Amino acid sequence: MRTAHLPSALALAAALAMLAPSTRAQAQPAASSAETKLHFQRAVKLYAEEDYRGALVEFKRAYELSNNYVILYNLGQTSFQLRDYAAALASFEKYLGAGGAQIAAARRQDVEKDLDDLRGRVAKVTIETSVPGASISVDDVAVGKSPLPGPITVSTGPRRFTATKEGLPSVTRAVELAGGDKAVVKLDFPAPAAASPPSPPKREEPPPPSGVSPIAFVGFGVAVVGIGVGTTFGILALGTKSDLDARCPDRVCPADARDKGDALSTQATISTIGLGVGVLGAVLGTYFLVTGGSSAKASTSAAIAPYVSGAGGGLQGRF
Repeated sequence: MRTAHLPSALALAAALAMLAPSTRAQAQPAASSAETKLHFQRAVKLYAEEDYRGALVEFKRAYELSNNYVILYNLGQTSFQLRDYAAALASFEKYLGAGGAQIAAARRQDVEKDLDDLRGRVAKVTIETSVPGASISVDDVAVGKSPLPGPITVSTGPRRFTATKEGLPSVTRAVELAGGDKAVVKLDFPAPAAASPPSPPKREEPPPPSGVSPIAFVGFGVAVVGIGVGTTFGILALGTKSDLDARCPDRVCPADARDKGDALSTQATISTIGLGVGVLGAVLGTYFLVTGGSSAKASTSAAIAPYVSGAGGGLQGRF
């Protein structure tokens, strides 16, 4: 491929086109518009300065505006300088097909030699994906959606193939290709994770008791106090009764023993009440220990105590 002197040749062709008929300027299109001419002249200048990427953009814009087949030759030369052999091959083939008999025999012969060289610098790749409708790109350049109509032509060397589809992670494969290769690149998306079966509804268990109710401790405390008081006064009452029995034969007591009788009655009453309170406290303590206080709200200030008033007595409490 004769590309070493192409920048000067393009610049010369561009200058000649302004003075001579278009048949003498195979590398310069007839100016279809001022804008087309402007982009083409920019491209020639950038090519001469070896800014091939900038030149390619300007040549493409000039071709889009004019659809002049002559610019395809310039696109092919610029793509070759960029080592994009697949694009150069496509541009030259399209140039020969579009130009037909209008292309001079010498120019056609040169281009056909270039095509033979380029065919050894490309590979044919069939791209397969696991899902249809995925966007396919090669080296970040879009080439279509899957399934592609057939193999695509790519330049030799390391190439990166990518498939993307909304809702799925992208898939990328790097492949090294040599001239004349015919390869198949598979881009398989990962299978979506199988949905786990719904869990059976959990049975609502009653909440465990929040702890031992304070009333249980109060009840057992009252039981201890009540039984202690009842036992103490019971012992005192037994002593008092024994003394009265000694001083009151046949239940006839002297006058000075009357106070002993009142004391016996009081002691017996307190003993009975104390034992009763003790039993009640034990019952309450056991009940709230078993139930955990779920049937009533406990209060740490609750208390039960016996009382004695004169010859009587009873229970008094605070909750």
